[in-house]
Amino acid sequence: MDLFADLGHLALASRLKRLAERLQQEVSEVYAEQEVGFRARWFPVLAALARQSPQAISELAARLGLTHTAIAQIAQEMERARLVGSRADARDGRRRLLALTRRGAATVRRLAPLWEEIGAATAELVAETGHDLLAALGAVEERLARRSMADRLRARLGAVEVEIAGWRPELAPAFRDLNRAWLEPLFGLEEEDRRVLDDPEGEVLARGGAVLFALRAGEAVGACALLRHGDAAELTKMAVAEPWRGRGIGRRLALAAVEEARALSCRSLFLLTSPRLEAAVALYRALGFQPVDQPPVPHPGFTRCSIVMTLALDHDPTAVKETSHATRNR
Repeated sequence: MDLFADLGHLALASRLKRLAERLQQEVSEVYAEQEVGFRARWFPVLAALARQSPQAISELAARLGLTHTAIAQIAQEMERARLVGSRADARDGRRRLLALTRRGAATVRRLAPLWEEIGAATAELVAETGHDLLAALGAVEERLARRSMADRLRARLGAVEVEIAGWRPELAPAFRDLNRAWLEPLFGLEEEDRRVLDDPEGEVLARGGAVLFALRAGEAVGACALLRHGDAAELTKMAVAEPWRGRGIGRRLALAAVEEARALSCRSLFLLTSPRLEAAVALYRALGFQPVDQPPVPHPGFTRCSIVMTLALDHDPTAVKETSHATRNR
């Protein structure tokens, strides 16, 4: 019995992954027989660079719909095979550009006839089923772009509807208490925490930043702050009340913070976090934040923080194109 077939729609993603791995493995066998020295999993990156070279890893990830980590791993393998080379972007030293080497370009030319045969064999396989598989996959992808699987699940699980609101003086105690409630038991408060939590108007708003709240029936159940650092903003003091965690509120606050940072004409948004906060790190990655070595601006840092993540705001990452159901009050 095929367990995935028996599980039906529940195992769709796993079944698609199994099919993809089988096809890649069997195509890789032919690459080996042809003595090409090429792996099927490299194909998307090589094909993308054959059309436009150089490209940044982030650009490739967005274009191919793959994670930054996946592209970086493939790029490392291809560099070892001397098919691509990398260099720092002259305009932004933090970005790495990938480009085909002469060997990579020669490999593209050599593989072109084989790729035609792979495409023809795949078309033949699909035709034998009597179904237009590519059209069906395209339709699924288009509908996911309209409404993500996460949003569909949240609707079924009863995700909480909240109002995202800007600063209100009467909510200052809630901003302080929401953050103290999770910071103190996990890490304790540092001097920088106390300054911001005790005086958000002076430490955040007066410096051109913003404080956002998630309100349910007028009660603050979540909050975050944007600290302004020139053309960069720092997402900090993200907190959700314990009874309301896991209900999508943190994501809505983060999306609102990205929107606010854009409204403030910031070019990048960064944050400092801890590996102990696994759920938070996963959320930031899902929204397009990428780990970097250092903040984009001088920062005193926190004892608890060893992860720095940043999101460029001069383009629209796919992850943050979705529209929040919450309304926004300034």
